[in-house]
Amino acid sequence: MSSVETFKGVKLTIDPARISLAAQAQDHGGVCIVQAAFESKTKGGIIVPDSHKKPAGRFLAHSIGPTDRKHLQVIEAGQTVFVHGWARPELWFTWQGDVLAVVRLEDIEAIVSPDGSLRPIGERLVVQPKYDKSKTAGGLYIPDTVQDRPQIGTVLVAGPGTYDVDGKWVEVKAQAGQDVLYGRYCGATVNLGVASEVLIIHQEDILGVIQEAHGDQRQAGVGAGVAANGSRAGGPGADAGAGT
Repeated sequence: MSSVETFKGVKLTIDPARISLAAQAQDHGGVCIVQAAFESKTKGGIIVPDSHKKPAGRFLAHSIGPTDRKHLQVIEAGQTVFVHGWARPELWFTWQGDVLAVVRLEDIEAIVSPDGSLRPIGERLVVQPKYDKSKTAGGLYIPDTVQDRPQIGTVLVAGPGTYDVDGKWVEVKAQAGQDVLYGRYCGATVNLGVASEVLIIHQEDILGVIQEAHGDQRQAGVGAGVAANGSRAGGPGADAGAGT
């Protein structure tokens, strides 16, 4: 854990055990307190000096506030969670050398298992982007880091589903192993290693599912459907599947 002095802008110091988290409006899902870890290296493996360290996407859940969103009740204190990089914590504060934050439960994209695998929450999916093996005119491979971001990927793990604001169960309409099309700028990027990068995307960001080839024809399923009735095996509370 990095020293608090290396993270600028944190001025409030308070014991998190003294904070009783308030209930939030249903569309926000509630809030929780998380403990931050700081990045030590860049994506390219360069060591980051203390003066430029930033909080990493992985946080340790410290305490969970009340929530009436059933799919968010899987988040528990003591878990490592991944928070979307664009999410802005509601509050930063410090206690005994640690940096903590109050974040919205809806901004937590996945639970990180002890083995490093990801369990997406609700209707989110973990997708492996499919980069082309592009070459230059001279026959050299173009690395993924300088290619345009692909808009097709393979689903590695699908979340179990979610309840909408009316209490209706919403199935995840894509399965692990399927290729999906998605928007160019959607999703949260997670680096699992030097050569491994995945996206966590919402079901609503899926533009279509590539159906299995039948004969010489291949069709893309518009609307992210995987069956005529739009259902997925498992139903409420189904296991999200093996991690990445």
